[in-house]
Amino acid sequence: TSSTSTTSKLKLEESFQMLTEKYSPLSLIISHSNKPQSFDSLVWIYRGHSDNVICVDFSWDGKLLATASFDKSVRILDVSTSTEICRLQKHTESVFCVSFPQCKSNLLASCSEDKTIIIWNIEKRKPKHILTGHEGWVYSVSFSHNGKILASSSLDETVRLWDIETGNELRKLTGHSGWIYCCKISPLGDKIVSCADDQSVRVWDVLNGNEIVKFTKHWGPVSGVVFSNNSELIASVSSDKTLRLWDLKTNSEKAMIEAGTGWLYSCDFSRDGKAVSCTSEDKVIRIYSVETQQEIAKLVGHTASVACGKFDPSGHFFASSSEDKTVRMYDLTSISKASKATYSSFHSAPVSAIAFSEDGLFAASGSSDGDVLIWALVKGETMELRRIQTGSHVAGLIISSDSRNIGVLSKKKVLKMFDMSNGTLLYELPQDLDFLSAQFTSDRNSVITISADGKVSLLGVSSGKITNTWNIPRNFIGSSPLSENNLICFTNDGSMVAYVDENGYVIILKVSSPIQEKDSP
Repeated sequence: TSSTSTTSKLKLEESFQMLTEKYSPLSLIISHSNKPQSFDSLVWIYRGHSDNVICVDFSWDGKLLATASFDKSVRILDVSTSTEICRLQKHTESVFCVSFPQCKSNLLASCSEDKTIIIWNIEKRKPKHILTGHEGWVYSVSFSHNGKILASSSLDETVRLWDIETGNELRKLTGHSGWIYCCKISPLGDKIVSCADDQSVRVWDVLNGNEIVKFTKHWGPVSGVVFSNNSELIASVSSDKTLRLWDLKTNSEKAMIEAGTGWLYSCDFSRDGKAVSCTSEDKVIRIYSVETQQEIAKLVGHTASVACGKFDPSGHFFASSSEDKTVRMYDLTSISKASKATYSSFHSAPVSAIAFSEDGLFAASGSSDGDVLIWALVKGETMELRRIQTGSHVAGLIISSDSRNIGVLSKKKVLKMFDMSNGTLLYELPQDLDFLSAQFTSDRNSVITISADGKVSLLGVSSGKITNTWNIPRNFIGSSPLSENNLICFTNDGSMVAYVDENGYVIILKVSSPIQEKDSP
């Protein structure tokens, strides 16, 4: 019935609203104070390695921490207790990097001075693949968001892409003229960033391996890079003692921060994108506000260079590894309580529409404030990726099956189509078309819509031009026009339409042959 459908819709909207009102504990670190504070908010310290600990990484759910060491071993630790769960030993030389996929997975990647990459099945505690092909030490590894591709960088001056399922090398990226210390795949999966001894940061296209942009403002070897979670910023650190932020919308430097008194080794963004960290030869971890570039906290306690540092998925903790042979876990909530930060809400008005991507990796929320927020659904929680300002009350949202486009229906019955990756408005269809509901077809090429007079239209996604129209028979519509209260939906192929009529009945109709045809876009 109509009331049941409405109740279910409201419950879903209320659940999503609760998610959007969850504030990351890390956002509390952003203090209005101009004076940074030093903290030794230690939760635990792990001393199991017998040599320098070079890298740490959290699992997708934040329950496990992997470590890599010069002692040739990889350790898996329980984050809540620091207990060593298992020890993975197959490399024959120092291990430089470990990486978990940021999706539900039993895999872990590690790379080594022995020129190999190992994909581990951590449940079975043995290798799934041992990847060979690099001609020098392999310094870093990074999974794609869906865990299907791995990127690696090496002393041999190449970045390579690997198929996780088969273990085959997919592509080799060349262009750097020095040792490549680090590479990362963007959360959206379309780009790779790398940094090298040649003092450059380079961004590559995952699909074709072409170099997109090169940043060259560092004046020393660049040792660490990372994407923000919305894939719009890159952070990099260098022996020149600077942390730099690069804007991928303008392909320019956003900020340069003089950080620390020694070589900077690694950097990481918080999940909400509000903070960025760097680790240093001077034994200190520094956290900065992305917006103001002010130093907001220092984490101290290590007795030697800090090689790596990572924010955990929840924003509660920060893990670091050091040449003092230890791994430390810091409590960020104690820092947030010490600061006097304020919350900021995501929507300024109630949520009026929601939509999920077909693969379950993204969601969108729309509000009467006119904003649409794009969310990544990772590690059991939500993370804001992008804000799109539509300019009018959002009444409905649709996401294409490939997550490339998002359609926004306004309360004024206007349909706007946006590029989900960057928020660009592709086109807008006028109010006189009176759209009430829309849906992408399964082939991704078209959008099917219905208007108040019962007219069904097929639009080309790329152009917004109407290619076909149909009419629902008048005797099925009733005496009054359709409205947003009719709860209208289509099948994926657009062959059938269902709606709740003015009397509360569910009407299911097969869409008839088109009454009008126009040229395809």
